[in-house]
Amino acid sequence: AGYVGYGSSGTRMVIDEANGNVGIGDDTPTYKLDVNGTFRVTGAATFDGTVAITGALSPLGSTNYNDNCRAKFGNGNDLSIYHDASNSYITDAGTGNLIIGTNSGISFKSSTENLLTLTPNGAVTLYYDNAAKLTTVTGGVTVTGTLIADNITMTDSEYIRLGNSNDLQ
Repeated sequence: AGYVGYGSSGTRMVIDEANGNVGIGDDTPTYKLDVNGTFRVTGAATFDGTVAITGALSPLGSTNYNDNCRAKFGNGNDLSIYHDASNSYITDAGTGNLIIGTNSGISFKSSTENLLTLTPNGAVTLYYDNAAKLTTVTGGVTVTGTLIADNITMTDSEYIRLGNSNDLQ
């Protein structure tokens, strides 16, 4: 047994007859297919088992996942994103916080209406049926609609002001 090679050393295709390994651009293949250089697959490719990537993964199109297939992140797979045919999930099972960062605001929306908006150095607004109901403002909180509370506790020298001109205290 030995090697069967096609082309010149370092750029050729080699078949190791002893173990059936094939090298393309690799004269001593250690895997069933050992490619040294860039390669392209046209059409679909199926992998059964783990695909280990030691460099960056740079998709030029979509990365599609079937229902119940999870995109997992972290050494312990602490963060996962998936869809189960009915609901979508972002699950953080790690020990730290789940931090969502942005250079602008964050909005939580349904397909037809606002649910919650968060504005850096500004308001946090909570919606009901697409209408703002509670908004943080510089001086406190603005509530639109009826406020129902079990108890309101105020310290000494605090006021409840009623009327457009705060004429009832």
